[in-house]
Order: sequence, then C-alpha cells, then structure tokens
Amino acid sequence: MAEKKNIFLPVISTLEKRKILFYEYHSHSILIKNIFGIFEPKIKDKICLVDNLDLIFLPLVAFNKFGNRLGMGKGFYDHTLACSKKNCFLVGLAYDFQYFNTFSINAWDISLFSVFTPSKYIIF
Repeated sequence: MAEKKNIFLPVISTLEKRKILFYEYHSHSILIKNIFGIFEPKIKDKICLVDNLDLIFLPLVAFNKFGNRLGMGKGFYDHTLACSKKNCFLVGLAYDFQYFNTFSINAWDISLFSVFTPSKYIIF
C-alpha cells in the first residue's frame, strides 16, 4: 500500500530576511516564475512550516565529500533552516560535475545528509 505524501514547494517570503516558506503543491497547481526565474506556486493557500517537513530537496552549485553545499550565495536555505527547531533530512540534487574536493564554507552553512546525482546516491 502506497503512503500518501504531501509535497510543498519553496516560496521566497522576503528578500530582506532571506526566508523561504513552503506551500502545498498539487498536479493542478499553477506555477509562476519569481524574481530569480524559479517557479513557485501561484496560489499560496496551504503553508507548511519548516519544522513540520521531514525531507527537503535542496538545489546546489557544488558539494564536497563532507556534505557541504554551495548555493547561489543569497543564503535563503541557510537562513530558513537555521530557524528550524527540527533537523529534517536534507538531500542535495546535483550533477556529477558539481562535486569538488574542497571549497571554503562559512559557519552558518548547513550541511547535507546526502546527495543524488544522475549516477549515484551519496550518504555523508
């Protein structure tokens, strides 16, 4: 028997505070581009607080063997996840070429638990 899962998509709440809110997605949901060209739900009716999420797939620019991730540099995910009282399972979505041996990280950077690439699943 398949379990029913709810899907929530990230929506930029405010640019100044760099927060992301998560709104429910359905197959009939209409998506529109935000100011960064990323698709978000047009109708924002059912919100899920980050503390209530069990799993988050995160985009990234690069990752390393320690589970560190580089994003686009605005800190939206780091700021949002830092406010969470719960450690949900963080999975990066990447291509194989986005793996780097080393790169600089900051104290506020949130690490991943795992990464999916087209050729492998890596657990840190």
